[in-house]
Amino acid sequence: MSRYLLAQAVQPSLREFLAQRPLLAFDFDGTLAPIVRDPAAARVPARTRSLLAEVAELYPCAVVSGRARRDVRDRVAGVRLVSIVGNHGAEAGARPAVPRRDVVRWKRRLETALEGEAGVWIEDKRYSLSIHYRNAPSRARAARVIGVALSELPEVRVVSGKCVVNVVARSARDKGLAVLALRAQSRAPCVLYVGDDVTDEDAFRLASPRFWAVRVGRSKSTAAPFHLVNQREIVNLLRFCKSNRPSSERGSRTRPNRVRLEEVRSVPGSPWSPYQQVV
Repeated sequence: MSRYLLAQAVQPSLREFLAQRPLLAFDFDGTLAPIVRDPAAARVPARTRSLLAEVAELYPCAVVSGRARRDVRDRVAGVRLVSIVGNHGAEAGARPAVPRRDVVRWKRRLETALEGEAGVWIEDKRYSLSIHYRNAPSRARAARVIGVALSELPEVRVVSGKCVVNVVARSARDKGLAVLALRAQSRAPCVLYVGDDVTDEDAFRLASPRFWAVRVGRSKSTAAPFHLVNQREIVNLLRFCKSNRPSSERGSRTRPNRVRLEEVRSVPGSPWSPYQQVV
């Protein structure tokens, strides 16, 4: 069972962790922004945006989202982020390793298979697809029909979410690998990652003394060792980060941090206590 990140008993360890100036990485929907019925209407609340902008002046901060990078960029304009990663980790730079023609082909086949399904629609994010069914008359039926349609696309990786099914290339980088790459690029000694959905479990599974994984909302099945009660508590976390500024100032020169692939593979089989002193 995960522990409440902002509990009094955990706060001393969290302060020590923040003192190292970790990379702070956040999912967008359900983390920085509340979940809404229409994804196009999602917004970062004014207070959250203001605090995020202040925290980003103290720590390297990034957003790692299932949305397209351009979509996220427009929604966090004005915040000095070190990076925005889109499409569940697949879109980290100007030239993602997912051919556009493959996504177009998936979309055509899914449009044919799902034609006539009320309340089901496909969001094209250029390098991945999201099939939404929140407004379907029967979500259970919609999920079954979508599952059958996706079974005809063996070359994809399917990640379920909250009334949405995400379709990405099997070869694409996931959120966990994307965050480790950002950690190396930003030369951060450690990471604090916050997310709320199934797609964030790729990052949660990397949890270690140098990778604090935080789930928004409790779950018995999550790999994240920490949790926040709900999305509104992101404000409390940002306030805590702001009031416990890191020991090194923004822009200070630090030794490059080398992240090996072996680090990713070794973590799941190595139990650890997130409350031990980070060395």
